[in-house]
Amino acid sequence: MSVDAPVGRPALVAADGVTPLRLPARPAANALGWGGGAWVAASGVAPELRDWLPVAGSPDGEAEGERGALVARARDLERNEGLIAGATQSLKDQAFGLGLDLQSMPAARVLGLSRQQAQDYANRIEDVWREWADDPLACDVTGQSTFGQLTRMTGGNALIAGEGLALPLWLPERQASRGSRFATVLQVIEPDRLSNPNDQPSGATLRDGVETDAYGAPVAYHIRKAHPGDALLGWPSADLMAWERVSAWVGDGVRRRQVLHVFDQKRPDQHRGVSWLAPVMVPLKQGGRYHRAELQAAVSSAAIMAVLETPLDGQTVESLFGDGKLPLDTVRDGRPVSLGIGPGGHIPRLLPGEKLTGFNAGRPSVGFDGFVTSVARHIAVGLGMTYETFVRDFSKTNYSSARASLLEGWRFILFLRLLLTTMWCRPSLELVLEEAVWRGYIDLPGFVESRAARRAWLRGVWRGPGRGWVDPVKEIQAAAMRVRLGLSTLRDEAFEQGRDLDELLDQIAAEREALAERGIVLPDVSFSPQPDPREGQASQD
Repeated sequence: MSVDAPVGRPALVAADGVTPLRLPARPAANALGWGGGAWVAASGVAPELRDWLPVAGSPDGEAEGERGALVARARDLERNEGLIAGATQSLKDQAFGLGLDLQSMPAARVLGLSRQQAQDYANRIEDVWREWADDPLACDVTGQSTFGQLTRMTGGNALIAGEGLALPLWLPERQASRGSRFATVLQVIEPDRLSNPNDQPSGATLRDGVETDAYGAPVAYHIRKAHPGDALLGWPSADLMAWERVSAWVGDGVRRRQVLHVFDQKRPDQHRGVSWLAPVMVPLKQGGRYHRAELQAAVSSAAIMAVLETPLDGQTVESLFGDGKLPLDTVRDGRPVSLGIGPGGHIPRLLPGEKLTGFNAGRPSVGFDGFVTSVARHIAVGLGMTYETFVRDFSKTNYSSARASLLEGWRFILFLRLLLTTMWCRPSLELVLEEAVWRGYIDLPGFVESRAARRAWLRGVWRGPGRGWVDPVKEIQAAAMRVRLGLSTLRDEAFEQGRDLDELLDQIAAEREALAERGIVLPDVSFSPQPDPREGQASQD
């Protein structure tokens, strides 16, 4: 048996029956060309990868010291880049509108309620919520915004700064003086104020202003008393370098939330958000510079109609006319011949031998539109949008592709709503109902004592603006077919268009009663699908 053979297994030998066969030696690492590893992408010597050495940091560590620059650049892009200003406005309009409306749907089975009892409780919960949320003096500590407007503001901050932050305050005397029945009021805070006390480095249990326990759960937030940028306004330095520690929760058992922190947590142990624009900031900035350069070049070339050519050089003019100033000025200052076509329509007087040559700078560049479109597509993908919804250009799409683009972009809209629903709207509803139950405004059995019962009472959906239609007739027909086949419900279809079914049915009943009183009969509408000639055109395109 050869020494190269595994224990208990005979070795292979050559034809002479004596010489053992050996495995070929493994080639050296450099002979493989990428370092000998199993993954070429992990190579440190491959020519195309040798300079690509990113740091594998922790979620909080990677943004340590860089968050301020990211947020400042993101806000600058929103202020000064039309594409981002428009995209942000469009996302806020579609995802939040002027706020998300509550449609309460308590879990009847969990709470032991009948369907009618659950509906009655839902109506009372919505009434209590709207009393607080629709009154700026009740929900906003500054008295400037309704809860819907605060939602839109927080959603915008979550996009640009990567996070939104608010403190639910308990101010019974102040709110009573404003005429509110609630002491709960929200103070929306710039996320820039969330930072480590005295700007100290982060540690094991302090992550960029968020204090955690041994398991990484937030236990407190350190809020600077003034915004760092207020130093430019002469704000007292004592407040600029003073922090307040706010506990994340207060109380025992079913505790009360004291901080609302909204951000998209992409990795475990991540405690702060990152700007939505971070992956595409470089192409956005460079694209803006390129666009402005092309625009400036086009403006400059438009200002130059022609170039004046003369056969005389300066030395010749000087030798003919002395210093050459008087004769040249006499001709140049002569009144030009007017063409009578408005300002600028003149023929200048020329010296003998001079001529005007047309000027064409070739601006904008022939490839300008294609290049800008390519960059915009790249940016749109990085932002979770489609090209058509990002630049609002549907000129090159047919019905099918336009609808596919809107459906793809709608997924990101739904994600934004879900993020605000789970981290902003529902926690705020919990705070309001908690106080309403405590004050006796509404009776919700088990809300205070049981966490499970509380979650059951808080169930519901938050309705935003409707998705809209590309072709209303076809999509209404499709909705009618879904309902008739049992694939959808009237409530689902109404919710899809941003409507409350109960309010819609009440309005329909009132209108039908009004029509009957006046003896008006509306014509029947057929929902039978009809062939659309555009489909044939779309397939040909």
